[in-house]
Amino acid sequence: MVVSQEAQKGILDAGSYHISLPLVPASSMTSLDPKKYPRDFKSIPLGTDYGTNNELTWNKEEEKGRLEFLAEQMGNTLKKVAEIREHATFTTALIAGDMVILDVLAKNNLLDKVQVVFVDTYHLFPETPLFMKEVEAHYGFKAKWYHAKSADTQAAFWEKHGADFWTHDIDAYDAECKVEPLKRSLAENNNDMWINGRRRDMGALRANLPIWEGGKLNPLAFWTFEDCWSYLRTHSVPYHPLHDVGFSSLGDMQSTKKVPLEKWMSYGGERSGRFQNLKNKDGTKKTECGIHTEIENKKKAAAAKELTEEEKAAKAKSHLEEAGKDFGVEIYTFPKCKYCNAVKHLMLTKGVKYKDYHMTVDVDWGTMQKRVMDCCAAEVKKQGKPEKLLVVVPQIFINGKWWGTHRSKKSLKRLEQTLDELVAGSTD
Repeated sequence: MVVSQEAQKGILDAGSYHISLPLVPASSMTSLDPKKYPRDFKSIPLGTDYGTNNELTWNKEEEKGRLEFLAEQMGNTLKKVAEIREHATFTTALIAGDMVILDVLAKNNLLDKVQVVFVDTYHLFPETPLFMKEVEAHYGFKAKWYHAKSADTQAAFWEKHGADFWTHDIDAYDAECKVEPLKRSLAENNNDMWINGRRRDMGALRANLPIWEGGKLNPLAFWTFEDCWSYLRTHSVPYHPLHDVGFSSLGDMQSTKKVPLEKWMSYGGERSGRFQNLKNKDGTKKTECGIHTEIENKKKAAAAKELTEEEKAAKAKSHLEEAGKDFGVEIYTFPKCKYCNAVKHLMLTKGVKYKDYHMTVDVDWGTMQKRVMDCCAAEVKKQGKPEKLLVVVPQIFINGKWWGTHRSKKSLKRLEQTLDELVAGSTD
C-alpha cells in the first residue's frame, strides 16, 4: 500500500506517469480526501477576461444568458430523445462535459429514462471509480459498470495480462479494455441512441460534429470547454477531484498528463494531456481510444463500398474534367472538414483540377505522413514541427511536392497566390 501511495504521489507531483513507476491499483484508495481535493473551483482557470466595472457586469450577464440558453436547449434535446427513443444510453468518463450532461439529465428528471454507463478500463486513476460512486450517491441513481470481459476485477486482469499490457499492443489493449466493453454495454441495453460528451472544440477530428448524428447524440457539440466549467460553477455541480490538481481531462493513468492552466480553455487544450506517449501502429500520434473511430471507420468503409471501382473512377474523372487545368494538385481531406472544403472551393474558383484523397478511406495517416517526410522533410521543418503540421487536414501536394496545410486566412491567401502563379504561368 505504501508503494502505491508513493507511486500515486509521484504521478500527481510530476503531472504524468513514468514507465519506472508502478500503476496504482484502485484498491489503494477507499475515499476522496476533501483537503487534498477541495473541489471549490478555486483551482479551475477562467477562460474569459471579464474586464472591470460595467464591462465585468455586462460580460457576466452575456455569459449567464448564453448558459441559460445552452442548458435549456440541451434539456429540450434530451427530453426529445426520451420521447422518441426507448433505450437511450449515456456513456460517461466523468470529465467536465460529462458532468454537465449528467446534471441536465437530473434536472429534467431523465435519469430513469436514460441508462448511464461507466466503463472501467482497469487502468483509471483510483480517484475515478470512487468519484463514480460519489456521483451515483449525489444524484440518487445507479450506473451500469462495465469492464474487460476477460477478468472480473482489476487485480485478476493485471495478473492475467500484466499491468503493462498497453505497452505490448495498443490496439489489442483498446479493443479489450475500451471498445468491447462499450459495445457490449450498448448491445445489452438495446441502445437506440448513444449519448456522449464530444464537442467541436476538442480538436480537428471533432470540429464538424452535429448534435444529432444518426444513432449518436452529441448534446455538447456547440458548447466550449469554458461553457462547461461556467455551467458547473453556476450550478455547483460536483467534478472529478483530479481537476483540482491540474488535469484538464481524465483518461487512463498511464497516458494522461496535467495541462498548464493557461491552455485549458484554448482550442483542443482540454484533451492535449490525453494519449501521452502513445502512437498508432502506423506511427502517427494517437488522439482517439478507438471507441468512436472504429464506428466511424466502419461507416466510411461501408459508404466507400457503395460505389464500384469503375463508378468511383468515372466520378473522379468527371469531377476533374469539370474543374479546369491540371497542375498536379493532390489534397488529403475529410469530407466534412471546413478547411478542406475551403481549399477545394478555391481550386474550383481558380479553375484548377485536383485529386482528392479521403483520409482513412483512400489512404491512412501513416502513408500520407511518410510521403510528406520522404519528399519534403526540409520544407516541413521550415514551416514548423511535423508532429503539429502532419496530424491535420488538408495536406496539399503540387506537382509531387508538399505545399503545406491550410489552417488560417494567411495560409489560404498563400495558397491563392500559388494558384494564381500557376495559372498565370500556364498562359505565358
